[in-house]
Amino acid sequence: AVSQSGETADTIAAVKEYKSLGARVLGKGIDIRGFSIADRIVGKAAASLYVLAGIKEAYGEVMSKAGAARLEEYHIPYTYGTLTERIINRKGDDICPMEKTVQDIDEPQDAYEALKEKIKSLM
Repeated sequence: AVSQSGETADTIAAVKEYKSLGARVLGKGIDIRGFSIADRIVGKAAASLYVLAGIKEAYGEVMSKAGAARLEEYHIPYTYGTLTERIINRKGDDICPMEKTVQDIDEPQDAYEALKEKIKSLM
């Protein structure tokens, strides 16, 4: 799980579940270069963060074509359960706000900066 604050209910529940399975939980400032990552949903926003973090391979239960393209662009091997055209929001009535934020951004660092601003605006 990746979280800005580490305090959302979904993130807290995921961390508890992963810990119960014996997984290590990493905090802010931990170098994860060379790690593999598995996530329920991987879009272009998440894939951009994975590039910056130096992830060596990725798995997404659901992965968008834009997320896959970002990983391919940076030669990060990936697999997925379902490949989809786009990641939708929780209500199911629009594109995920994080995906909207990065849809026209080509550079992962620029995507990261845009995502930080988007998260600030949502708080």
